[in-house]
Amino acid sequence: MTDAAFADVWADRLAARFAAEEERLGALDALVGDGDHGATMARAFAAAATALATDPAPDLADRLAAIGRAVTDAAGGASGPLTAGLFLSLAQAVREHRALEPRSLAAGLAAARDLVVRMGRCAPGDKTLLDALAPAADAAATALARGDDLTATWAAAVGAAAGALAIYVLLIRDLPDFRTLGDYRPPVVSEVFDREGRVVGEFYTQKRRLV
Repeated sequence: MTDAAFADVWADRLAARFAAEEERLGALDALVGDGDHGATMARAFAAAATALATDPAPDLADRLAAIGRAVTDAAGGASGPLTAGLFLSLAQAVREHRALEPRSLAAGLAAARDLVVRMGRCAPGDKTLLDALAPAADAAATALARGDDLTATWAAAVGAAAGALAIYVLLIRDLPDFRTLGDYRPPVVSEVFDREGRVVGEFYTQKRRLV
């Protein structure tokens, strides 16, 4: 596979995967957001795959940049530029190192991580793209220092990101839909008073007080 063909295959597979997972991603997003993440990503990467199919540029960096531009245009909002930043940062790193190799992959992931921090004004743990991108960048840097080849470096980055996302899903899966918080009704606490009006006991299954 040529370097340029790699970008095309990556875009096609991302488009197919996001299309297949659109409903599930939307359901996960609805736990903490507006539930449109699946539809947004499916639309963005379908546009990216289409853009590459009509783009004659033979250079890998140019094709990665084309993915980034298409994602920005099609996704809109904040998620478009943040997601596109990964591809644009990789494009710049590939251009500087003249190939997709462990150095350019690690540099591109690190640049994308830093871009998300600047643009999103976020930190690890804020439940953003950074929570997957930062572990991926760190893992790629470790693999590079270890002398791993491109395949091993890529696998380390993907594995780290997937591990972080798995933890995130486990943490949020039992949370209520954020839209129910506007009508939150906590369980009632029964209080026992003495004849002076002082609370001498409470009975409850969950002690919740609105503040």
